[in-house]
Amino acid sequence: MPLAYLVGKRLVKRVIFVSSSGRSGSKALAAALDLPGVHSLHGPLPRVERANCLHHRGQLQDPHATVRAARKKLVIGTLRRDLHYVESSWFLCSLGAVLKDVFPGCRLIHLVRDGRDFVRSGMARPWFKNDRKYLAKPWSWSRDRWHPPPQANSRIAKIAWLWAAQQNSIAAHADSVLRLEDLIADGLVLSDLGLPMSTRVLLPRMNATENHVIPRWPDWTAPMRADFDRWASPVLARYGYSW
Repeated sequence: MPLAYLVGKRLVKRVIFVSSSGRSGSKALAAALDLPGVHSLHGPLPRVERANCLHHRGQLQDPHATVRAARKKLVIGTLRRDLHYVESSWFLCSLGAVLKDVFPGCRLIHLVRDGRDFVRSGMARPWFKNDRKYLAKPWSWSRDRWHPPPQANSRIAKIAWLWAAQQNSIAAHADSVLRLEDLIADGLVLSDLGLPMSTRVLLPRMNATENHVIPRWPDWTAPMRADFDRWASPVLARYGYSW
């Protein structure tokens, strides 16, 4: 049963999901939205990385039941407290249509970051290294287990493919787009998120990568750029980024 029938259609309009591919400011955004009248969460429990990945592969048997079981109690509890529910997460990439079915009237915001910076951040992590310890972690379901095509034969290519694939998945059902770089430069006007407030908030610096192993993208070599462009160049241009 859609949640609109349980809590009322007007209340479900207070439900906002901010979906990203991670390493895109979702944690900072959740912190910035910790405001009166808002229940702001970053990737809350129960986590849905595995369901997100399996749905992307077409292997999740009952996605609606899975999402309902994971979020029904949390969302209804928030709305009954007369609060707005805002979930910022990188575990929802493939679940946009399901979220809109389960929560009719909710808003889905696409938070995007320059894919080249995403790749640089990912290269400093154990993504696509066949690291057994990492693959045992639940969050590997949002990375390695998305299974890039075999033609993506370098780590940069794999991470670029992952970024592009997840942006395409989110974009298919998003109501609007926010770019991390714009939020850092200008802050966020809460009404742009769908909240009934005109306040502008600034994103705190959180969870920044410190141990980079490749340079910033203006200093990439030609092969590095070619690896990225093959898998992600059209998506990069779609969001207004350029070389």
